[in-house]
Amino acid sequence: MKRIRTLLKPICLFLLVCAYLVFLNRSGKFNIAYHDRELSAIQPDQGFAFLADAGDPNIARGKLPVAILEDGHELQRDFTHTTETVRLEGKGSFVVWENGILCFSASDNTNPMENGRVYEVIYPAIAGNRLARFVYASCGLFFLLTMLSYAPIVIRGLGKQLAGLRGNPLALLPGLAAIPFSFFAFRFLLRQSLWADEIYTLSHYCLDPDLFYAATTYDFPNNHIFLNLILSAWLRLVKIISLDQAVFTPWIVRLPLFLFGGLTIFFTVKSAGQSGKAARMISAIILCTTLPFYAWGTQIRGYSLSLFLISLLFYLILLHRRKPARATAAGATVTSALLMYTLPFNAVFVAAMLLFLFIEMLLTRGAGQTQGSPHPQTIREKIGCLLRQPATKLLIALLFGLLLTMLLYYPVGDQLLEVYLPGKAYAPVSGSDQLSNFFHTNLQLNFAGLLQGFFQGRTWLALIAVAAVGFLLFAKKSREIFSYPVRLSAAVILIPFLLCGLTGYAPFNRNFLPLLPICVLLVSSWIGSAAQAIFRGRWLAVFMAALFLCANIAFAANLNRIRTELPDGDFTRIDNLSAPYFISQPINPDAFLTAVKVMNREKLPVLTTLPGDFYFHDLCAAYDTVCYPDYIGPQAQSIVQANQPFLLLRTISRENSDDSLPDAYQQRCDSSPLFSEGAYLLYNCNASFKNKTF
Repeated sequence: MKRIRTLLKPICLFLLVCAYLVFLNRSGKFNIAYHDRELSAIQPDQGFAFLADAGDPNIARGKLPVAILEDGHELQRDFTHTTETVRLEGKGSFVVWENGILCFSASDNTNPMENGRVYEVIYPAIAGNRLARFVYASCGLFFLLTMLSYAPIVIRGLGKQLAGLRGNPLALLPGLAAIPFSFFAFRFLLRQSLWADEIYTLSHYCLDPDLFYAATTYDFPNNHIFLNLILSAWLRLVKIISLDQAVFTPWIVRLPLFLFGGLTIFFTVKSAGQSGKAARMISAIILCTTLPFYAWGTQIRGYSLSLFLISLLFYLILLHRRKPARATAAGATVTSALLMYTLPFNAVFVAAMLLFLFIEMLLTRGAGQTQGSPHPQTIREKIGCLLRQPATKLLIALLFGLLLTMLLYYPVGDQLLEVYLPGKAYAPVSGSDQLSNFFHTNLQLNFAGLLQGFFQGRTWLALIAVAAVGFLLFAKKSREIFSYPVRLSAAVILIPFLLCGLTGYAPFNRNFLPLLPICVLLVSSWIGSAAQAIFRGRWLAVFMAALFLCANIAFAANLNRIRTELPDGDFTRIDNLSAPYFISQPINPDAFLTAVKVMNREKLPVLTTLPGDFYFHDLCAAYDTVCYPDYIGPQAQSIVQANQPFLLLRTISRENSDDSLPDAYQQRCDSSPLFSEGAYLLYNCNASFKNKTF
């Protein structure tokens, strides 16, 4: 089997490179040949615009560097131009329609059919669908064969794990801590109705006909690319091809996210095991009763995948330090790259690890020497000693991960810069605002928000952690307080906030959700070390049982409170990590729209207004209801101005729970709701229907 692996690995690597190059070619980023075709059969369109068929639908793929030659003079493509730009302004502007038709204009706005000039189109030669499918399938096949060649190693490893469990059944105890979490997640979260960012993610990226659309388009930070690629493949596998299907089967869509949550628990527990058996059990209890982990663990966003990848990366770093191996270093490279490929912001967590490893490498630069070996004298010997350190090897592995991330982001690199460049909506602040941004946003909102979310409903846990540190100091066990997992955890938690302050970046609170497993490791290491020093045998078990009961009672009580009360009014930033509006039971679009579908027999349009779920209107089509937001597009305003009958939807919250109408609708709609369902109020806005029921 070893010979087979030796043979398969270079073939798999070669095909992987070929698949990547084909992918770059089809996204217009790797062009080795060009087509040059004369435009004939030109037809007039509107204004200064004329139409011509290039004869190749591949010309419409992505943002290809297409150019039109007018008597040899090049007309450059400007992606900011639209069809209306060509029609109204002309002057050599052009666009490529989805069907491959060129909508173009002459440089002097003359008629290309009569000005006597020759028009040619130049565009990259794109690998055909058959060739692409063959390369992708071959790469996938050999990758699968390579993975299968490692099956004996995996089976032996699992055998050892199972043998260890038979000899120590108490190792299964952390799994019991996940039972309440799994019950609540299955009972409530998986079947929860889709909410704003989930709707946008599915409709704009995951359900696109092009499987790789998410990897070639970065027009908004909502595109968490790696997760969206996984979900695109998953939805095709389970035959969900439209948003309407996803609306009625959200639990199927969320199954991969639930799996990521389980893997997060597993690797967090494995990492905590480095601090002792007690810390392992405590980490499972704390993580499974952390409200933000529960609330975001199955959401169709990149946070659940980020939680899993950062917990895996943390485990690989601890494992490599204890037992250096090429496999763990390679795993750290790939995991760090995928972590950053899921969310660009995750790079700050990898940067924190890089900085920690760099400092550790400098402080322990003599650790690479074998016992009894002479002290290195030459530069070559010193470099060799430095490279033998686990910290140096991990540092190099993460740097390779950064390089791999750049290759993954290359197809959307220009778009990524357009989103985050200075002057854009998500650009860092600068100048005098930078210092105030650090104290107000990074510390008061982000850092305090993370701590508040982590300790939500369990202040007692913070007190136990402080007491544990106090005891360890009193007992002169500073080694446990500042152990390697603790130092690494503290660095990964604190450094990202400092980096955001230095760069002037003001992220959303939810960008720091991947730090939850790291917070768990920090707290469980301290409490576990103190518990093992204080309690023995039966009393340690009693302590664990008491911690399990207290944590789950507090978790259930807080979850019940959050689910039953009106949602938080923060429908945009969602700064309250432990109680995001979408887990509130009064927010149930399915129940509301089902009732509206039955009541609204005349099919009146429903106008939605803010505050409320921003993309609520996208759900309506699945319930045979037409909804128009009054904050996007002209349809809602046209209906109001034309005095047409309609229904008005308002969403109430804890901050705004009265049933008063917005000023713009007070003269058009009944003052009292026609119908209410949870946080939703429906108003009749047609005089002929006043005081009547549908």
